Amino acid sequence: MSWSLRFVVLLVSGCALGIAPHLVNAAEAAHPIVPAFERFHRAGEEPALGGQLLLGELSCTSCHQAEAAPLAHLHHKPGPNLEQVGSRVRPEYLAKFLADPHGTKPGTTMPDPFAGWAEKDKQTAVTALTHYLAQTGTVNDQQITPTAIAQGDALYHRLGCVACHNAQKPNAPQLATSVPLGKLGEKYTLASLTAFLQDPAKARPASRMPALNLTTDEARQLASYLLRDLKGLRIPANLKYTLYQGSYDTLPDFSQLKPKSQGETYGFDLSFLPITDHYALRFTGHF
Repeated sequence: MSWSLRFVVLLVSGCALGIAPHLVNAAEAAHPIVPAFERFHRAGEEPALGGQLLLGELSCTSCHQAEAAPLAHLHHKPGPNLEQVGSRVRPEYLAKFLADPHGTKPGTTMPDPFAGWAEKDKQTAVTALTHYLAQTGTVNDQQITPTAIAQGDALYHRLGCVACHNAQKPNAPQLATSVPLGKLGEKYTLASLTAFLQDPAKARPASRMPALNLTTDEARQLASYLLRDLKGLRIPANLKYTLYQGSYDTLPDFSQLKPKSQGETYGFDLSFLPITDHYALRFTGHF
């Protein structure tokens, strides 16, 4: 038997949360995305400098020999740290990425290691490499709450993540110079993405991803938002809320008020609120 719960919370305190306007990238590209090249050299300006930038960012000299003079001015980009990669990246993703880097993560600078291989030989090599990398650790999944997703949504746009990555809003304008994020849920767990966001350079020493000085809670909230479509791990919302802004000495007639916002949440949580002063909040749900 289910029953309906309706009640109102009236609280007073703090300040509003500012949300920066967001930018977003264009359609996910099938070629390597090097942001500095896309922004300053894609149109052909200073082609020699653009080529030098690509030479380092794509690690061309890891396989090809170059003269000493160009190397003196070359910033060589090393690869990611693969220690304990099995505890950070899902083995299914490792296999998919090794088999088709650009199809799995558009914009990656990882070259196709098995280009031109026979399909049977390629699959054998991919399986062997996946097992080798996956044995360095074990991924552990955790459930993701609607409240953390809402908090991460605000953080993603307030911190300016959309300056480098695609906005996560439907029908948002596109910015051609942004770096596609890909399907992060296929790659990371909540714990591993949280750890990466707290210290990007640990796994990617040459990454252009800045350290955002996030607390553990903030990193978890941001990771929850980025992994919000992870199937089977997102806790379903069990309450609907309606937020009204104003000052109230008595219980108002909510049918006569215009809501500031509406949404869903899990449990009686106030941490998702965009304002912390002079508001009324109504929860409605079934148990």
